[in-house]
Amino acid sequence: MPYVHIRLTPEGLTRKARKMIVSEVTQTLVRVLGKKPEQTHIVIESVKPENWGFAGMLTDEYRAQQKRRARGNSPR
Repeated sequence: MPYVHIRLTPEGLTRKARKMIVSEVTQTLVRVLGKKPEQTHIVIESVKPENWGFAGMLTDEYRAQQKRRARGNSPR
């Protein structure tokens, strides 16, 4: 029984997007591993950007920094 756990920050994560992720991951496991769709479990977990860190900072801070850089307002 395959179990897939996907963690994403919720930005742009609509119900339609979640349905597509579940469908396409399931299809991949059926095609590649020969697994039955009814035995495939997929969990999509939304993690708030302030609870996810990378590049030495929280995701919400990183995104804000990227927006400032795109506007030409990068802090020195």
